[in-house]
Amino acid sequence: MPIPTSRARRWGATLRIALAGALTATAVAALGSSPATAAANGPAVVGSAVEIPVKFTVVNRNTTGIPCQTEPDGKTYTVHANLVAPRDLVRASSPAVTMYLHGLGYSSFFFHLTEVPEYDYALNQATQGHVSLVIDRLGNPAHDDLPDGMATCLPAQADIADQIADALRAGNYKAGGNVLPRFGRVILAGHSAGGLIAELTQAIFGSAEALAVIGYTHYPSTLALQTLFASGQDCLTAPQHARGDAGAPNYAPFGRTDAEFAAAHFHDVESAVAELVLRKRNRDACGDLLSATQGYLATNLMTPAINVPTLLILGTKDALFPPPGPEFQVQTAYPQAPRLSFVQLEATGHAITFGRTAEKFRSIMAQWLAENQA
Repeated sequence: MPIPTSRARRWGATLRIALAGALTATAVAALGSSPATAAANGPAVVGSAVEIPVKFTVVNRNTTGIPCQTEPDGKTYTVHANLVAPRDLVRASSPAVTMYLHGLGYSSFFFHLTEVPEYDYALNQATQGHVSLVIDRLGNPAHDDLPDGMATCLPAQADIADQIADALRAGNYKAGGNVLPRFGRVILAGHSAGGLIAELTQAIFGSAEALAVIGYTHYPSTLALQTLFASGQDCLTAPQHARGDAGAPNYAPFGRTDAEFAAAHFHDVESAVAELVLRKRNRDACGDLLSATQGYLATNLMTPAINVPTLLILGTKDALFPPPGPEFQVQTAYPQAPRLSFVQLEATGHAITFGRTAEKFRSIMAQWLAENQA
């Protein structure tokens, strides 16, 4: 159960994080297992919500027609995710699910920060009646699933997102419990580079019934371009391992230092939350980083093909995709969208789920999801 905002502010962020850990332990204890066991073996119950670890078998391929600097290896992999939902909506045939794709520097924790329930987007949406699928994209260091960071690219990530959408409708995936829901509707949502992937997925494959683009436009700032250039340079001249000195080769951080990352992503973020996010941020596969320019150009050309209800939502203090880019985007990018919604959140940075306006962001998203039968 989320901690009420008023109490959380009185106690302070540090105490809230400690309490969050205690709440998680209590919920898992009720299931008779540790957090690790619950995540690995079956559903975990938190208040009125249920979290189900799921796995998707996908082919790491690029059928988008968009060239990558290094093409994907064409092999079969497992993509890990979690379904976070109201318990009464997880059944054999469920109405709708929203697939969330994270951006560079993140894994699924961007939408599912379990350590701090107040900032756990997916958990809070579950309390509003919405089902979320939060994904660790292929190559994320959280799972060591990709043997080489050059073996995939952002267009391949769009192909994989389409494969996952098909699997959600068919119930063709593995769940960590007895329930294997099939969904009648799939909504696609992506943040930052995840928004780029979501746009490509919808424009090329028509994978979803509605699209939410979060913290991404076709008008990046100089800071965004400089950070991406530095990451690409690192990939070409000083590539790193996925995790410290371990894991797959050919990875690099999006933001070489914590200070650079914070300057690009944070605005009015509680210090304890910022510190937690900085500890959890990860390196990215170089294939993704080096294909960002091709992906960016492709979104500029292809988004006019998107013909489903679309939401564009950003913060006015987004250092990577600042105003007036969003205004230009809504004027040109989605001419065929039957309904186009546009929101700019005041005093909100790029890390839109972690700022002090996160509750407002969740409320806007919940309303839009309800309007689109999600």
